[in-house]
Amino acid sequence: MPHTRFALVAAALCLTLGAPIAAAAGPRGHVIELIFEVRDDERQTLREPWIRLSDDKTEPFQLLDDGQGYDTGANDHLWTGGLSMMGAPKTTVTVYDKETGDTIGSRTLFLPVAKQARIILFVAEGDPGLLLLSEKQQQAAATAETSGSLTRKTTDTSDSAGNRFVYLLWVLLLLGLLGLGYLRMVIRRFLADFMPTWRKLGTYLSREVPDETAGDDG
Repeated sequence: MPHTRFALVAAALCLTLGAPIAAAAGPRGHVIELIFEVRDDERQTLREPWIRLSDDKTEPFQLLDDGQGYDTGANDHLWTGGLSMMGAPKTTVTVYDKETGDTIGSRTLFLPVAKQARIILFVAEGDPGLLLLSEKQQQAAATAETSGSLTRKTTDTSDSAGNRFVYLLWVLLLLGLLGLGYLRMVIRRFLADFMPTWRKLGTYLSREVPDETAGDDG
């Protein structure tokens, strides 16, 4: 009896922390109901998925997507099925498509000491073909981090380009003001140097040119 209590406490701690339960799975001989949910809502490649366990006494069983029994929604590409089996520390799960003959993937699972356990697997590309829920969450977190990093990099690049554009505008404005000031200075210098000469020339011409009208009257 104390051994059973210790195993239950250890199982509860492992489930709380999200760690796999291995040898502490408790004594053999207890019956556990396993509910499998294979999620193919992203790839949508499964046609008639079945599950085969490494236990020789367990027959392969089909996963359904009809909204009945273990399945909660029809045609949502979340394939569900279950069975009751004698408890064991671990088992190897193989998902295959009976219609296409393809083996989707295999995973070794550590089973808890409980009357019922729900196991969620995700169909993935490449090896091993199936991802555990914890692995899918880690993948999603890594993807989100990469996306956030790219977004921050794009934002930094945009900010840098915007800052350079503003700097260029200020430089052009400053050069324009300097050029305008220099032009005004040249005009003033020109007027200051030329106007006295122009006035003198006008005075000289007015003295030298005879009044032709006066000569004709005489």
